[in-house]
Amino acid sequence: MIVTVLGAACVGAGCAGIGFLAFMRLENRVRLLSAFAGLCDRLASEIGFRLTPLPELAGRLENPVLQKFWSYIQKHYALFGGETYAEVWKQAVMEMDLPEIDRMLISDMGDVLGSYDAENQTRSLSVIREQLAISLEMARERRQKQGRMAGMMGILCGALLIVVLI
Repeated sequence: MIVTVLGAACVGAGCAGIGFLAFMRLENRVRLLSAFAGLCDRLASEIGFRLTPLPELAGRLENPVLQKFWSYIQKHYALFGGETYAEVWKQAVMEMDLPEIDRMLISDMGDVLGSYDAENQTRSLSVIREQLAISLEMARERRQKQGRMAGMMGILCGALLIVVLI
């Protein structure tokens, strides 16, 4: 009897964990998009007003949410001198757990950096920022609707399996 109860508890906890992981994936998307939107604003102001060179700028824009992203860029840009900053940026974006549409949008940001004069970079970053804001709002709505559902489905599936097992 104790083994059955422990097994049922493990199954229930596992199902609830799967629901929680689905919610955390939606939450992670919102956090990343929000961080990149803020990064876009900071990049535009740094490029527009200070004219800071790109490699130096990357060191100033540290963000805990984007720490893995920046460390990838700094590591690979220093290691492979033949690649452009935009290529390394794209590789770092492809490593992120985001939907393809978000990755393409953030990759566009890397294409803009260092490719044009300061005014055009600022203008392009502003357009990308607007697109990120739209994507962020959609991600928040999706998290709101599907996040709760994922958590509840995990708990309900766990409860159902417990009833079936007992």
